[in-house]
Amino acid sequence: MNPAWLRPAEAAAAGLNLAYTVGYLLERPWAYPAALVGSLLFMAVCARKRLLAEAFLWGAYAAFAVWGLVHTGDAWTPHVPNLAHHACGWAAGTVVLLAGNWAMRRWTTAEAVGLDLFTTVGSLLATFWMVQNDPWNWRYWVVVNAAAVVLYARARLWWGTGLQVLYVALALEGMFNFLPWP
Repeated sequence: MNPAWLRPAEAAAAGLNLAYTVGYLLERPWAYPAALVGSLLFMAVCARKRLLAEAFLWGAYAAFAVWGLVHTGDAWTPHVPNLAHHACGWAAGTVVLLAGNWAMRRWTTAEAVGLDLFTTVGSLLATFWMVQNDPWNWRYWVVVNAAAVVLYARARLWWGTGLQVLYVALALEGMFNFLPWP
């Protein structure tokens, strides 16, 4: 049974994280406080639903929000994609995914362990490439957010599911740049 705070916290988290994403795309400094609060709320929601890797991920996003607050105003310089670097990331991600899967199944009562870890490891890799200003990060986000749609829907986190659907659309926008952003 879900506590009374869960749905309002999830809705607020989804709204704040959507606000962060739009603010990030528009390069607005208010995006980072929204990300911090929204991430902490999603961390609590996912922990309550026993999506432990996802709860960890939202904690990492809260730390990234603090980092973003400190580095607001840094120049954005595109990074040239390097397949060898991405291959190393995929290899490291696979090792973490396999080891984490084994450990979580052995020592926790987490739900949807494989999918939960896939979205967490994939999101961390995508975030790494995003902060490197590597345009390939959008390819990661399309796959990871599509998997997160399934994860959140299975957990009956409908606000989170909707947010992930929007994130898939925004990642496709990032890949193809359909819309002019100011």
